[in-house]
Parts: sequence; C-alpha cells; structure tokens
Amino acid sequence: MPKNPLVGSERKPLPGARSIGKADPGERLEVTLVLRHRQHEQLQEKVRKIAAGDKSERHLTHEEYDQQFGAEATDIEAVKQFASQHGLAVVAEHQGRRAVVLSGTVAQFNDAFGVDLQEFEHPGGSYRGRTGAIHLPDALNGVVTAVLGLDNRPQARPHFRARSAAGNVQWHAAAAASTSFTPTQLAALYGFPAGTGQG
Repeated sequence: MPKNPLVGSERKPLPGARSIGKADPGERLEVTLVLRHRQHEQLQEKVRKIAAGDKSERHLTHEEYDQQFGAEATDIEAVKQFASQHGLAVVAEHQGRRAVVLSGTVAQFNDAFGVDLQEFEHPGGSYRGRTGAIHLPDALNGVVTAVLGLDNRPQARPHFRARSAAGNVQWHAAAAASTSFTPTQLAALYGFPAGTGQG
C-alpha cells in the first residue's frame, strides 16, 4: 500500500451522512491527477508582476506556458508507469494543464491510492466517497498535487436569497418617459460601421 498521504486530500463524511456499504468494486471511474508546475517560483513571480501592472512582463501564449510552466515529461511518465502497475488506463494527458486522466475500476483505484471507497447516504441524496487521505507511492510523492474524481459528493450548492415581497419592485414614472432610439442611432452610439444594405 502506498504510504505517503497527499497533503490536503483528507475527507470526512458530509454532515448527516452515513456509509451504507462499500462502493461497487467493478464500477468504472475516470480520475484526474494534477501534477506540479515546472518552475513554480518563477510562475508565481511572473503572475505577481503582471498583477502589479509591470509593463516589462507580457502574457504568454499557450505554447509558451506549456513549455515553461507545464508538467515535466518525467512526471507524466512516472504517472504512466504507476497506472500500468495498477492496471489503470491512461485516457488523456496534457502538459499545460498538468493533468493525466486515468480510467479503471473502484477496486483498482482503492488499491492504487490506499483508499476505501464507500457509498454514503445523506439528507440531500447519496454519493460515492471516502474518509481519510489519499496515499501516493514514493515515485509520485511531491509530483501529484491533487487526485480528482474518486469522490463524487456534491461540491456546490445554490445560495439563493429571497427578497421580501414588500418593496421588492418600485415603479418610477420617469422610466415610462425614457428615450428610445432608432437602429441607426444605436449604431452611431456604439460606433458600428455603416451597413451595406441587406444581401
């Protein structure tokens, strides 16, 4: 079993959730491994300078970013070897996004990351989840910064706030006398080029 806990990967059940048993070991998943940046400190410095308005710093093209700050080819290769050792398929890899997507079964991911995926029920529904940390082998310790997709618990919920009905809408007589514009006046206001007619 891998022995290096991934920092920040610890999970507890959702409030009010209870395990109803192990996740189906044959269920197929796609899980994304996020890898470390190449030249992390230089990237942080570049972002700081751009945010501060430093005119000497320019924005990078996607290709420049991939080459300077994307994942190292050796890190991607280490993930591929790890996947092969655990019977996981590499579905996609992207140097610039620093991501490798793996496909496999619950049983394979349990073994690969030292987790025990369970099915949980909670007042809002059910989810596949885990408790504790994800564990990495020595070859990926410090290389992988996140493992996404093992747990499918709801991550976001709406935060609607209802306004009271009283005073919610106010009518202003001035709004009824607002100005209207013709299409050519609108075009002039927005600086649209002159039309050539319909064709």
